[in-house]
Amino acid sequence: DFDAPPDDDYVYVADQTGRLYRWNDRVSEVTGYDDPEIATMDVTDFFAESDVERVEAAFSDALNGEQISREFRLETKSGEQIPHEFTGMLLTDEDDDPIGVAGIGRDITERKAREQNLRQLRRAIEAAPHGIFLTDPAGHIEYVNPAFEEMTGYTQEEVLGQTPQILKSGEHDEAYYENLWETITAGE
Repeated sequence: DFDAPPDDDYVYVADQTGRLYRWNDRVSEVTGYDDPEIATMDVTDFFAESDVERVEAAFSDALNGEQISREFRLETKSGEQIPHEFTGMLLTDEDDDPIGVAGIGRDITERKAREQNLRQLRRAIEAAPHGIFLTDPAGHIEYVNPAFEEMTGYTQEEVLGQTPQILKSGEHDEAYYENLWETITAGE
């Protein structure tokens, strides 16, 4: 159903010149333009000026048969810029002659915020003065920070795939390690 894309995505179809000729209601809801305005607009009219050249290149790539997935800043009628991911692919007629591009647009604001948070967390872990290692559910080390390398003398390459047991000094009894793991698994 053209009017019911999943997850509030919107769909669009543009001719070979970039003029929209089909779209669902989400396009006007997201952009703030009404249908008569959208009918006069080119695909580049929906983007921040600094992204227009890249939008044109992506549209050209889609017209040349490439399935595209690119990120741009959609600019609403009110001037708000919203990060979006756009997909597009060549649309052909029954004789396989190109007639335009069909695609989907998706707001990626939340994804961009999560990515930023992850980058900040990674910088914090990298800069932490304490040795930190991360394991997969089976207990195999997947990551160590620089402080871990400095404290233990092991490089990341040496410990990846190993278990924390490589750090066992032999100086502590089994009760010590049981207490340690109880503390860790309790989130302390």
